[in-house]
Amino acid sequence: MRTTDELLERGVPHLRGTHTVEDLKQAIVDGEVQLWRGRDSILITEVSVYPRMRVCRIVLAVGDMAELVDEVEPTVCAWARENQCSRVEITGRRGWQRVLQEYTQPHLTLSKELESDHG
Repeated sequence: MRTTDELLERGVPHLRGTHTVEDLKQAIVDGEVQLWRGRDSILITEVSVYPRMRVCRIVLAVGDMAELVDEVEPTVCAWARENQCSRVEITGRRGWQRVLQEYTQPHLTLSKELESDHG
């Protein structure tokens, strides 16, 4: 069984600079995000509140794919429903489409790195 720190270290590079391991650990402590732990996986969620909807957004998922899909994700969905979320969203690599077949792709997230004007 990998430790939470090991899984965070493995997953943070996929966030492409938005968070460090320390950022995520602090956000967990502060209650800004939720940590979901399997035997060999972790999933981190945050709740986004829009004017007409609460959405549970999967920020990071790392570890054993079968465990994430079969055990952790259903628990997250149940929690999200209990917390008045109308939707669960994930932004991730295309491989998630193959295993999260109940999810649709209404949008595509693209990103472009911008050079700083400050140097």
